[in-house]
Amino acid sequence: MNIPLIKNLPTTPLFQKTIIKPSEFPTLLQRISTLLSEGYTFAHSIEMLLPYHVKHYEPVQQEISNILHNGGNVTQVFQFLRLDNQYLVSIEMAEVTGRLSEAIEIVAKQLTFQQQAKLKLLKVISYPIVLFSFLILLFFAFRTY
Repeated sequence: MNIPLIKNLPTTPLFQKTIIKPSEFPTLLQRISTLLSEGYTFAHSIEMLLPYHVKHYEPVQQEISNILHNGGNVTQVFQFLRLDNQYLVSIEMAEVTGRLSEAIEIVAKQLTFQQQAKLKLLKVISYPIVLFSFLILLFFAFRTY
């Protein structure tokens, strides 16, 4: 079986503005998964949820409609929304096997776990930085007075 996994990826500039905040992606994906498991189509579910997750959703919704009307698939929509390539592969595989709802839910859980891990790492790293900066301030204070 020859599956074209994420071919012709467009190169995006490094500092291009994101369409959806990274913190919003897990919630959006979880809600899409719920709607898909309840029987909604992907086009309807993304159309219903986009206004709640994108600030100026009209041009984004128009572009997603164009992608879907021109024969695009779910992976291309998420690629347009700038979801990481590592998650796009699993979504495309799920599209082929027919388990899209489950795969989107798993990706949402992975994104949630990744965000929580980053937050914990930030907390762990910030404590020594604050401690060392306070210690340096004390050294300068005792040196000058």
